[in-house]
Amino acid sequence: MRIRRGTYAQHDHIVDWLNEGTLHPMEQSAFAHWAGMRNLTAIVDRAEAGIVPRFVAVDAIAEHNASCGTSITYEEVAGRYAHNFIFSAEAEWVIYTDVQGLEHLVKGENDDPAEAMDSAPPTCAWMIIWCPAEQEIVVYRSPHVQNRCMYDPNDDDHVHAAGMLRGSFHSYTIPPDVEGSILQEEMAARARYTNLANRA
Repeated sequence: MRIRRGTYAQHDHIVDWLNEGTLHPMEQSAFAHWAGMRNLTAIVDRAEAGIVPRFVAVDAIAEHNASCGTSITYEEVAGRYAHNFIFSAEAEWVIYTDVQGLEHLVKGENDDPAEAMDSAPPTCAWMIIWCPAEQEIVVYRSPHVQNRCMYDPNDDDHVHAAGMLRGSFHSYTIPPDVEGSILQEEMAARARYTNLANRA
């Protein structure tokens, strides 16, 4: 059974849910930063596990710094899950995931975020990307699957489904209570509009 990516318009309820702390964010800059030094993360992980001596990893980092003009430290690579020291510009996309997903993004083989999320292991329960510039949120992986409409009939790959519109395509979705909050707000807005229209 093929499960499509649920695509939602950017909504305050979804953004609030993403930022409440249940999932871990990784900004575009952080993803690019770690994707560019996979060799260092691998050798530091081996040093942390005691497989190779620490000086081997320190030497690899020094070599990387010399060739790339950077000043990365062993501690920075070893503590990479606390990546809040990496500058993130306004309106960059952000991937939200669980711990296994965060580890996959840091250690993964893909430089493209869509491919990185698609290739996440089954242990990764959540993969969501928020694109503020497009005002769109796309659910690549979720414990919640519902039937939704095709997002774009011209999409030949049929990989996206409309997050809020019921249909016949299996799609990853946001939690039902978050969808319910959005629907409730939309119904209240329609009711207010109808009341105003009836008074006119």
